[in-house]
Amino acid sequence: MKFVPESVRWLLAKRHNEKAKGIIKNAALINGVTLSTTLLEKVDNINVDSDTANGNPTGPEKPTLGLLDSIVQICKNRRLLLRSLNLFYNWAANAFVYYGLSINSTSLGGNKYLNFALVCLVEIPGYTMAWVCMNRMGRRRSLCTSLFLCSVTCVAAAFVPQ
Repeated sequence: MKFVPESVRWLLAKRHNEKAKGIIKNAALINGVTLSTTLLEKVDNINVDSDTANGNPTGPEKPTLGLLDSIVQICKNRRLLLRSLNLFYNWAANAFVYYGLSINSTSLGGNKYLNFALVCLVEIPGYTMAWVCMNRMGRRRSLCTSLFLCSVTCVAAAFVPQ
């Protein structure tokens, strides 16, 4: 999906500098901002250490925060708080839909055990497709696509006659 690009920070950490530069140029074009050549040169010159890219930062180790301190830090930063709330909402919505559809499959017409078994079997190609989509499209695009398709099918199911 063209309107949800990958994170520039993630692309730079994975050493996809050209893709990151393309996203920055596209964002500047959409926002009507002219980019300086020095900014684009800085993006080209960003080299992330392999330890840093793998989650092992170099340098002095910082002390870890406790659970309560971490929650306080999240609440202090508005952007981090909004992103966390978005993640919590997505997790809850996905869990309710998944378990609702799985458990409700036994109330469909026919043999309830066969219906539940079919729902379980459908998950195998679903997980495979999710893995392929995440590798090809990235996590954001695959999540947006799957949530959109699920919402369309759930709304369409309301109009199917009993």
